[in-house]
Amino acid sequence: MNRFLLATLFFTGFWALSQAAGAADVQIVAEGDIVTLVGKVEHAVAYGPPNFGTNPKTDKQEAYFALKLSGAIRVRNPNGDFDTEPTSRVQLVFAESDQSLLNIVSTVVKNRKLWLVGKVLLPETGHHHEVVLLQVQSARVLD
Repeated sequence: MNRFLLATLFFTGFWALSQAAGAADVQIVAEGDIVTLVGKVEHAVAYGPPNFGTNPKTDKQEAYFALKLSGAIRVRNPNGDFDTEPTSRVQLVFAESDQSLLNIVSTVVKNRKLWLVGKVLLPETGHHHEVVLLQVQSARVLD
């Protein structure tokens, strides 16, 4: 076997293994699934109404919370197709009636690790600024 072919096989095998290892870091979920995610809470700002960034001089800015994951998450639809690319950042949303969870998250914004359980959602409005949302149902500070 010539050296070129041997080197090509070696690097192809190495590339395939590295892709498989990277894929293992992606949590595949479906919209509506209840999941547990661990990550660091970040405070983020994005453009809001009236034009959601089309005209930055007149558009309001909206603050929101995001969870920065150590791995990634990707949403699959019922047909088996993917609705999102893998992302390591999830927007946190809260039920209007559950201020206690919002209070927990808002007090730990300074890069502390949080354990969250919630329902996976996809963005539906201009107020949703990430490709995956988590409707938080319970929260616990880990450090």
